[in-house]
Amino acid sequence: MIVATGDYHVLTDILVILERWTICHRRYHHCATSLRLKCTEL
Repeated sequence: MIVATGDYHVLTDILVILERWTICHRRYHHCATSLRLKCTEL
């Protein structure tokens, strides 16, 4: 399967953002608001 480079980058960016947000959300959900804001602003 051939995937256009641009589409590939967009897909990986979305996956990375989702992964980071999920990790941040799990790890800092109970912590200070500043940490949560920092994580969700990705």
